Amino acid sequence: MRREQHPVAVPREGAGCLGEGENGVPAVVYSIGAALDGGGIGSVAAQAVQGLVSRGCLQRLLVLDGQGGPAQGQLVRFPSWLVTNRIARHVIPDRARDRMYDGWAARHVGRCDVFYGWAHHSLRSLGVARRQGAMTILDRGGVEAGAQRTLLEEECRLMGLPRGPMHPAEVRRAQAEYAATDIIAVPSQFVRDSFLAAGYPEHKLFLNPLGVDAGRFTPAEPPPDAFRVVFLGRVSLQKGILYLLQAWAKLRLTNAELLIVGPVEPVVRPLVLEAIRRATPGSVRLCGPSTQPERVLRQASVLVLPSVQDGFGLVVLEAMAAGLPVIVSDHVGAKDCVREGVDGFVVPMRDVDAIAERLAWLAADRGRGQQMGRKARRQALECSWDAYRARLMGKVESLCGARGDGREVARCGQMNLAVQGSSRGHAAGETLSSRGDAVDE
Repeated sequence: MRREQHPVAVPREGAGCLGEGENGVPAVVYSIGAALDGGGIGSVAAQAVQGLVSRGCLQRLLVLDGQGGPAQGQLVRFPSWLVTNRIARHVIPDRARDRMYDGWAARHVGRCDVFYGWAHHSLRSLGVARRQGAMTILDRGGVEAGAQRTLLEEECRLMGLPRGPMHPAEVRRAQAEYAATDIIAVPSQFVRDSFLAAGYPEHKLFLNPLGVDAGRFTPAEPPPDAFRVVFLGRVSLQKGILYLLQAWAKLRLTNAELLIVGPVEPVVRPLVLEAIRRATPGSVRLCGPSTQPERVLRQASVLVLPSVQDGFGLVVLEAMAAGLPVIVSDHVGAKDCVREGVDGFVVPMRDVDAIAERLAWLAADRGRGQQMGRKARRQALECSWDAYRARLMGKVESLCGARGDGREVARCGQMNLAVQGSSRGHAAGETLSSRGDAVDE
């Protein structure tokens, strides 16, 4: 693939730490166009906000919906009834909702040292923050938007669907966001590599893997009697559910079942139902979404996430914390935390036979699978939200020149990657982001 050279944002003259937070620490405005702590990226944002509050850095919290928790005093909430009422949910597309939120947030940014926003929700807000001298961070949960669109267009062709779910205007706006920010925060090496392949400079990328609540996600005692495979997340083309169903239909296992837990996107529902009909009758349960994923995982023997594009896939760490081995595709960012044959398996994207082989092996040797699950639990404990928050705070401080040369170490289990975080040496230029799947929404 030809690597294009993308322009990078130019540091503002006089940009630096205002020290307007408590005790002279950097003042941060954090913006998330989703419900804070409402699942998906909102839950990741809640962890970041907790860290900013604990350090006295949070000046203002802009949210689409939800409560501020420890940041109640800094909370400014979008009039969400405009886009979340029953009529609006059916009439206003996601792209329009995101732009409405961004326009509102841009009017509330104010003066700060660092503006932190999420992809899709931040183009105008980034511009306002930079004009006022702030450094900026854009959180992108999935692969670079152009790469994501290519993957999804290819998937639509393979599945006989008429068109991909990403409009070209969405990609252009995403790439405009990328150019407009100083730093792009990414959750995995998979996402980072997609930006490097697209020609973005290494110094613009900040790798910050996600964490897991190991107190909430705990192993079942005793393990389940039946061999139970679980898919947990949005049932969509991106998540590769059809490849898992094809593998399951090939196996014809006895005393085994597959649980599909999550909302089913309308475009794939007919394909999913047809694939279920090909499996052993009664062996697949379409369960719908769950508000208690920890209970679902305690009933399972293994988690499978065969995604075509998944920036991280937080459910992988949650399953490992729950004592399960995992099978993930090589297009799942959380593969960084999986040790091949030790606590799980990484298989090639769209490889039905590879998924079937690993499932057959685990079904044939339940004791070995449980042993892998115990190792998975220990591995997940290395991936904490405390570490995520510490890396985020280190980046914020380094952007304001408060720390050394801006190098951060992103560590998750066996992964130990030094990421250049300094904004020094930027050339000229500008960019935006597309819908990513760092976490299950």
